[in-house]
Amino acid sequence: MPSTLPTSDAPTRYSSALILLHWLSAPLVVAVMALGWVAAATPDDQTGFMTHPQLMFWHKSVGLLILLLTFLRIGVRISRREPVAGGGGKLLETAATISRWLIYIALLVMPVSGYMMAANGHPVSLFGIAPLPSFAKNEARGDIAWNIHSTAQWALYALLLLHLGAAIWHAAIRRNGVILRILPRQNPRT
Repeated sequence: MPSTLPTSDAPTRYSSALILLHWLSAPLVVAVMALGWVAAATPDDQTGFMTHPQLMFWHKSVGLLILLLTFLRIGVRISRREPVAGGGGKLLETAATISRWLIYIALLVMPVSGYMMAANGHPVSLFGIAPLPSFAKNEARGDIAWNIHSTAQWALYALLLLHLGAAIWHAAIRRNGVILRILPRQNPRT
């Protein structure tokens, strides 16, 4: 039976690159969710500080940025060794691995389906800088993309609540240091 004790070559924390990508992605995911909800509640003809098209511009651009970061995260994750197991047992470690990969899948599906909706006869760009190809309007494809986007949205909410709940459980209840694997290093004061 393999040991979960640290070995000389088993890291005790995630790589600096993965930690950076995690903490860059987290606020962007919160922002894209907020932008989506506010845009959905904003009438198309509203004027003022942020119009519906402006909100959707930012929602789409941040979503595409999340897509790029997620591809980077997956690349970093598969190229680096996992940290030492958190001591929760094989079942919890397996559940954590599955939930992380489901979050990655949702973070890929959401922007791709969003792009399929947005580019359905309309131009799309990344922050107005990088134009992306659009395709001929197809109502059936747009409906399918919308259904995928909205289903993945609720799945992502559930997965993120599970992820946050597990982080709080490890940090506040178990106090086992698992959370330290993904936190940026703190320089000790001398």
